[in-house]
Amino acid sequence: MYRPQLQTRLGADTLYLAFRAAFVTTCDLLMHPAQEAETHAEPGYLERLPLLKGCAPQIQLDCLLTSWNRLERNTHEPNPVDRCVCYCAAGELAELGTRGDSKRLDRILSGPRRMNRVDAVWMASKLRTLLVTWPFEPDGGMLLRDGNLLTDQLDSESAASSEPIASTLLQLLGCWFVTPRLLSNGQSLMTVAERQRLAEFFQNNPGLMNL
Repeated sequence: MYRPQLQTRLGADTLYLAFRAAFVTTCDLLMHPAQEAETHAEPGYLERLPLLKGCAPQIQLDCLLTSWNRLERNTHEPNPVDRCVCYCAAGELAELGTRGDSKRLDRILSGPRRMNRVDAVWMASKLRTLLVTWPFEPDGGMLLRDGNLLTDQLDSESAASSEPIASTLLQLLGCWFVTPRLLSNGQSLMTVAERQRLAEFFQNNPGLMNL
């Protein structure tokens, strides 16, 4: 089964921390855009795939929490978006470890699951190694292993062979509204305070939610 294989390779705690890392950074991106902070916006975790550059932060968050819910419940075979979310979330955690971003790492560790302090450098090195041999079946990992699909070049022959996966992901670029289930999907990934702040954010920005 997919989930035991993933947990065996990453470890349940590391998988949780990867999703927490993507959650924290995406919430920062969503609630503190560059124009307010007067700084350049960091790329979202899904934008590690150049194909998804420009994907709206709220859509990245929706994808993250939807995939987390699916992994938690283990009721469906992971789809291409789930696989990319896992890959990119692990990359986000590795990047934070490499940078030694202690402030965000503290927020990640202060999530709903009690965690011991981690060695950020060791964790980043471990994740970088794991990402090279990502535990997906060949057909499911095609997007991640195909160099053409990891760039903006979608008109090559090898990209055309993976067109269904690319088309699925490209649809995310045209999305703007999140699902009403967003908050419930991430219930076990966020603290009560984080859930409250997120609920208030969408209440103040109803144009982002598809009610």
